[in-house]
Amino acid sequence: MAKKFISILLGTFLSSLIGSAALADPAMKTAGVTTQPIGHYEFCLAYSAECKQYSNATAPVQLTRKVWSDL
Repeated sequence: MAKKFISILLGTFLSSLIGSAALADPAMKTAGVTTQPIGHYEFCLAYSAECKQYSNATAPVQLTRKVWSDL
């Protein structure tokens, strides 16, 4: 009985802790340099021809209404 009570109490405490942390800052922070997702990395290892660069462009694409529409 005591173990069940402690488990319930601990579960309630952790749930409220996690819930309050999510409410404190709901937006995901994004900034700086990062690595590619592991799935993309593994895909490119297996299918390298699919990951070749076909453009000489070095600057990021400007997201215009037309480009957004094409996407």
